[in-house]
Amino acid sequence: MSLEAFLYFNKTCLISAEDAFYKFGKETHSYFCPNKNCSAKMTLKSYDGEKKHFFASIPSFPHVKNCVFSMTEFRKEDFNEADFSLENVFNKIAKINVESKKSKNNNNQSNYKNNSCEIVLKTIKTLNQLVSMCLTYDVTDNYNGEKIWRILLDERSEQFYINGIYKGIRLIKCTYHRYDSSQNTIYLKSCGGYDIAIHIKSNELYSTIKGIMYDSKQKKQEYIILGNWEKQGKYMVAEVNSEKQYMMLR
Repeated sequence: MSLEAFLYFNKTCLISAEDAFYKFGKETHSYFCPNKNCSAKMTLKSYDGEKKHFFASIPSFPHVKNCVFSMTEFRKEDFNEADFSLENVFNKIAKINVESKKSKNNNNQSNYKNNSCEIVLKTIKTLNQLVSMCLTYDVTDNYNGEKIWRILLDERSEQFYINGIYKGIRLIKCTYHRYDSSQNTIYLKSCGGYDIAIHIKSNELYSTIKGIMYDSKQKKQEYIILGNWEKQGKYMVAEVNSEKQYMMLR
């Protein structure tokens, strides 16, 4: 599922699902996955009657293995954008203790009552939700004032990182490179070929993540890691305190 796709096979001219609907209507038209490394053909579909539109892959031309757009199921109308804070999401996922404020709502959700009808909106609080949200929007879009390209470094947004990765909280798409057990550190390559690394204090967690990544090295498995990145020598390094900070792209 995606809210944007390429109009042409040569991966040019991105178009949103809403614009495609207004331009082509229900006319049969082939679109192409926004992942430049994926050959999937997309078709325009609708839900909530004809009010909402999205792109889905055609079964005979599926997504390539590990394409992130085969996993996106983020429906923006189900989430309260005004509640989003990248720092809060990171602190929760990375298990960083911060002074919390009491919320009027339970389960980190926002409730809006309209006569006898109650609408419960979710707040992004998992890595999958965060990644899916980023992939749903164009990299130049904002989500509660935060540019998508600043949140996620992948093939779509690497054009904004030509001078390297700057410090701060973000998602980085990467592949395994090597490990150093004397430092509990795993070295990776990000999109754009930048050198990054994750340091893991827990020996148990380090052993688990290292084993998974090392075993998948020959398959060139891709991962997305959420970290608070800082420059250390030639590497951008992040502390990983929880297995919920990374995900394998299937």
